[in-house]
Amino acid sequence: MNRKSELDCYLYFMWNVWSKPECERIFADTCHEHIWDKWLTMCERYGATAAVAPFYVALDSDLQEALRNASTEYYNV
Repeated sequence: MNRKSELDCYLYFMWNVWSKPECERIFADTCHEHIWDKWLTMCERYGATAAVAPFYVALDSDLQEALRNASTEYYNV
């Protein structure tokens, strides 16, 4: 894994770390329940592994940035 790559960090984070508590932590100041519901919908449609890409695309740019920052920070602490 390339820890300098935001894409690598995001993918590994979503596959290995992403959970409801992580969603609540990252999006505590926004609508974390809505975001978690969106994740569950994507998982139902595409399966958990493949849901990572359409989930990201479905988020607005501020939410994408928050998720990118959290995943990059997780793997670069």
